Amino acid sequence: MWPPRHNKQLEITPVIARKGCAVNCTVCPQELLSTTYNKFPDETRVRNLSFEEFKECIDKVPTTTRIDFSGYVEPYLNKHTSKMIKYAHDKGHTLSVYTTLVGIKESDIDLLIEICQHTTRPFSAFDQENPLCIHLPDEGGVMPISVSKAYKNKLLYFINKAKENNLGLGTHIRFMTMDTEGVLHKNLWDIFPEGKIPFKFKAISRASNLDDNKIVKKAPTMRNYEGGVGTRSGKIVCKSKSLYNNVLIPNGDVQLCCMDYGLEAKIGNLFENTYEELHTSEQFKYITDRMEDDSLEGAKDIICRRCENAGYELDEGTQMKNIEMQETLNILYEKLDSKEKVFYCRFGDGDFEIMNGKKEMMHKYSPELQRELKEAFTIQDDDYIRGVMVNEPTFNGYELVHHPPNKWNDTIALIQNIDKNFKESTFYSHVILTYMAVHEQEIFKDFLDNFIRPKKKLFIGSVDKNEIEKLVGKIDYYVEVPKRDAYYHIDEWYPKILECIDDVELVIPTAGMAGRVVQKRLWELNKSVQSIELGSIVDAAVGKHTRSWIPKVEKEIKNLLEV
Repeated sequence: MWPPRHNKQLEITPVIARKGCAVNCTVCPQELLSTTYNKFPDETRVRNLSFEEFKECIDKVPTTTRIDFSGYVEPYLNKHTSKMIKYAHDKGHTLSVYTTLVGIKESDIDLLIEICQHTTRPFSAFDQENPLCIHLPDEGGVMPISVSKAYKNKLLYFINKAKENNLGLGTHIRFMTMDTEGVLHKNLWDIFPEGKIPFKFKAISRASNLDDNKIVKKAPTMRNYEGGVGTRSGKIVCKSKSLYNNVLIPNGDVQLCCMDYGLEAKIGNLFENTYEELHTSEQFKYITDRMEDDSLEGAKDIICRRCENAGYELDEGTQMKNIEMQETLNILYEKLDSKEKVFYCRFGDGDFEIMNGKKEMMHKYSPELQRELKEAFTIQDDDYIRGVMVNEPTFNGYELVHHPPNKWNDTIALIQNIDKNFKESTFYSHVILTYMAVHEQEIFKDFLDNFIRPKKKLFIGSVDKNEIEKLVGKIDYYVEVPKRDAYYHIDEWYPKILECIDDVELVIPTAGMAGRVVQKRLWELNKSVQSIELGSIVDAAVGKHTRSWIPKVEKEIKNLLEV
């Protein structure tokens, strides 16, 4: 394993054609790139980076910066790419090359094989320090090239040359494909008899630069496509440390990072600036200042705030005040027995995904849902009890599963950013009721008999009313909500809640994160009711297998039901 030699990266986009990259992978924002670049003035709309212009730029770049031939397009669409690769490597740079083999010649392959054998700066796919990566066509056609005889001959030439020189496929040369399970195009199965490679691909929106609806239609095999993200608020950091991993385009402009297909975050120009000036420029400072402070003008519009790699940094020494299961139960008993207005709200991983600007299995993202969830989560009151799935075990149906402390770092950093009173906040057990329903059934029955079944209640959900009454007792008012994306129909069903809220003692929301929004709204209306979210126990009680642990405990859950 070769030690890292670089502390920055410069990706080379050696060509931007009028229609973008000829490969045109479905999950690559080529239409945005070409449309944007086509609008540049004639004098700055350079299609191909010449070798002499490349030399002019690269001579300004210190050898501690890795040079990547990837950028926004297939690098071998420029006929001078091999000369550029050799020049940069001869100068002392560590290199990476990502190629689909479109446009490559046998002499180009020979150079790559030669670099693989360099004594101090070879390609190193094994540890991902500086890979030579061959992007293979997938069965789903996400990389829509023709797997012709000519293409296969180039691929076989590459593989045979590697074998002749005792180069490992997977150690010196890495393969990838845009299939979630690594399944290759059928025309490659004679070369790869298993029909797949050990590679799992996950597509992203490139900082929300793709149209999610188009991707779903064009690439149905992309079952794990994340989709665009919302706007991150507060102080953010780049989790991939890409602020110094920049992209050179043919006219000498340097863009912030590999996500910037819309060419909106230019930080300088290597024909005009030194390399060091790129990272001290006004354009660079404009972005970093607005990552730090979202109150600055234009902060909401920088590309970083809608990027998958944006995140929050955990302050050193930060600790959450967590109340464990037994004490949470004690507090619930005490408060529910003595106060008219008590809310127990459960915030799970899906809630934090939406608050972090991402989508979730049962709810798509929207700024409105993100805002209301943040408002729900940041209510500060001793009688507003927040069960949070952080810093406590999860439940798999059989036992509590403990996790390493750093598992929750990203979520805690998000909470720290959302909750300005974080240091004074107390968070309670999220798993207590689920665990009791399976392993402490006598205690759970007592909880039901004291605080659920005898109450005059409103039930909000999508399960069968008669079936769920076997668990919670008589339901006086039932407000039905959609099974998915309930929040986006809230204007249709929320008024029905307001019609009966003054006539009940207890509200049971079972509408996912829309239920947290309801609890927040009712809390703000200062209604003298109790509200308890029971979680997935409700689905288990009616036989809905919405969680992997539910089929394991169906017999136990039946013991809780009153026939």
